[in-house]
Amino acid sequence: MSTQDIAAIVIAIATAINVIVTIGLAIATYQTALVAKKNSRADILLRLDEAFLHHEDVREKLADGGDWHRKKNDPNFPKGPNFNLSEDLIAVSSYMGLFERIQQLIDAGIVDIDAVDGWYGDRLFNIVINPTIKDRLVTHKSGWSDFIKLWRALERRRAVSKRWLPKGRPLPDELFPQS
Repeated sequence: MSTQDIAAIVIAIATAINVIVTIGLAIATYQTALVAKKNSRADILLRLDEAFLHHEDVREKLADGGDWHRKKNDPNFPKGPNFNLSEDLIAVSSYMGLFERIQQLIDAGIVDIDAVDGWYGDRLFNIVINPTIKDRLVTHKSGWSDFIKLWRALERRRAVSKRWLPKGRPLPDELFPQS
């Protein structure tokens, strides 16, 4: 065997080893990315749960049996164009803002609508069955597009799955443009 033949064999072996190592690194990188994505999703969900804990008082007031459920007592929302923000309005708006973030997580593919419905669906429905909050959504619908988008998606999902929906449509049709 000539020196050239030996060199060709060494180069072929080195190339094969390089290909195997490259494939191994690609697989390891892919697996690391999958683990990182799962960890990131878990971290986001834990942070979301923590954020909801800060609004437990609002959730309790809106829940069945709570002070604001189906307008037993209303949240204190000031009226008129030159009002000062009330504590109730700030608390409810902040709570609803979490649902807007959830819609953004759905849009980004981080969470899916089925999981959201299981975790937070009833909370959203308890918000929209309150007439004072519904009126505020109608008045300021352009500022709540992600909230309304999530509500619409949950309503469609529950209609198909025959899961509990509030009687009647709590939000008026003008909040549900045809798409």
